[in-house]
Amino acid sequence: MKIRSKLSLLIITISIIPLILISVFSFYNYYSTVLENTENNILIQLQTQKEAIIKFFTPVKELTDYVSANLEKNGLNWMFQNFPNIVNSFSEIKYIYVVLQDGSFIVEPTSEIPKDYKPIESIWAQQAKKTDEIIITPLYIQPFTKLPTLTLAKGFVASSREGILGLDINYEAFKNIISNISYQSQINYIVDSDNNILVSTENNSDYFIPELKNDSGVISKNNEYVYYLKIPEFNWTIFSSINSQDIISQPLRNSLNIALLALIVIILAVILSIFFMRSITNPINKMKDKVNLIEQGNLNVDFDTSSNDEIGIISKELANMINKLKTTLGEVKETSSYIEKSSKELSTISIKLSKNNQDIMNKTEDIEKDLEDSAAFTEEVTSGVDEVARAAQGVSQDAQRLNEEAEETNKAAQEGSKTIEEIN
Repeated sequence: MKIRSKLSLLIITISIIPLILISVFSFYNYYSTVLENTENNILIQLQTQKEAIIKFFTPVKELTDYVSANLEKNGLNWMFQNFPNIVNSFSEIKYIYVVLQDGSFIVEPTSEIPKDYKPIESIWAQQAKKTDEIIITPLYIQPFTKLPTLTLAKGFVASSREGILGLDINYEAFKNIISNISYQSQINYIVDSDNNILVSTENNSDYFIPELKNDSGVISKNNEYVYYLKIPEFNWTIFSSINSQDIISQPLRNSLNIALLALIVIILAVILSIFFMRSITNPINKMKDKVNLIEQGNLNVDFDTSSNDEIGIISKELANMINKLKTTLGEVKETSSYIEKSSKELSTISIKLSKNNQDIMNKTEDIEKDLEDSAAFTEEVTSGVDEVARAAQGVSQDAQRLNEEAEETNKAAQEGSKTIEEIN
């Protein structure tokens, strides 16, 4: 693997891969944090809306009790005297009306009532007949206003005449309480104990109403998160549904920003890596070309030894090697010249020696011939010597014999002398 490839792999290992891992981890971590923060924020939002709803409906309920009690106490005349003031004094109230058993219907402010409208058969009247408590109807369209509304109703007996009191709330004001949203896909809605929709920020017929085990929490369904908070004061539950893509969009945008930043860093890293790779590979390539020249026998190359990095150190070592190689080759050349000169001298000497050897060989041949002649003469001399030796041996034997005879003569002389001495 070339250095360029190794450096590229190194850059990918130490920059790109960690950045990708950091981006993925950042997205996952941020997404988890966003989910947790979203749940906390939405539940806080629902809690605020719950308190606003209680604050909105509590006076209306108290007003309903107050009006029904006064109707029973003061009769129907009290109604005609006070209904206009009530509507003007309570912004939460849109209409206040009474229906009697005989079908009489009195409404304030005065409105045109459809001919086919039978208040006694309306949803608010039918529900109020079933209990002595105040009822709150689910959402419905008021026939004489053609507008969606909720009605608080309660039965009463005034001057021995049974009737039902109804108060239509200001639906837009009620809807405005839950209109505060944090996400584009967020839909807030309130349901009663029978899962009837009371109010919603969107006209949507497909509302998710799960079975609830806690007073508050979040439920994940398909591609949405549904947050809820119970309102036990009215036996209602307020929901907030948010598309998961809407929640993920923020961390996704942040992750994209991180990815963009990572991409910029990667591009810068690639640019810098190209610069650094060139700063490394270019000197190496130049060094390689010079080494090829050396391989071809050209020692007249100069290495750049100005840098203090590893490549500079290698260049210095190669420069030193070239200098030493030049010195060595100079010495070898000088030695070769000396050897050549010595060889010539040796050749001359060899020729002379060869000539001398030839002379010696000639003389040797003469000596050989003389030796052959000397050998014949030597044989004759040897024969004479043998004869002389034999003669000498004979002389020696004669001498030995003469010596023995002399000893005997001497012995005889000594004995004669001794005899003479004895005579004397």
